[in-house]
Amino acid sequence: MHRRSRTASSVAAVLLSFAFIAHADLQSAGKGEVKIEAVAKPALGKFSGSLDDITAKEKDGKLVFVADLPRGLKMGMRDSHTREAFRTKKHKSVQLVVDKSKLKFPEDKQTVESDVQGELTLHGVTKPVTVKYRAKRTGSDYHLGGSSFSFNYTDFGVEKICKLAVCVEPLVTIRVQHLKLRQK
Repeated sequence: MHRRSRTASSVAAVLLSFAFIAHADLQSAGKGEVKIEAVAKPALGKFSGSLDDITAKEKDGKLVFVADLPRGLKMGMRDSHTREAFRTKKHKSVQLVVDKSKLKFPEDKQTVESDVQGELTLHGVTKPVTVKYRAKRTGSDYHLGGSSFSFNYTDFGVEKICKLAVCVEPLVTIRVQHLKLRQK
């Protein structure tokens, strides 16, 4: 009987832990960074840039990821015309919103991989995107590395980026290098 009571108590503790995690607010712990992958034609091929200072917070049951474009966008030799095309002085941020209830959360010291639908707002336009994500949990921290999504930037009202007869193809991929979320 004592053993059965201990087992029931253990199961109840595990269920309460999961309920706490599912309802605990998450926020970024530090700034995240993503890599932007694109192709320039003719002849230049693949290139990459980055977007630093990604923050995340939970609001109304959704995880909201935001990046400051004027401060965080780094595109190397394509920097000035990318900023011009995306009109970063007017559209200062990019935002990805994901419904938290649609995410799978790993147990401590475990990793989970899955897909989730999100809403990307870029250049003042919001469109759905499918995000492939990988989350590893260590205590109250969730590490999002290796997550990615792709989109066509012209679908967001951005004109095709061309300079000196070299154009950036509209399909770009965003890859999360690192972003840590922490339960509040």
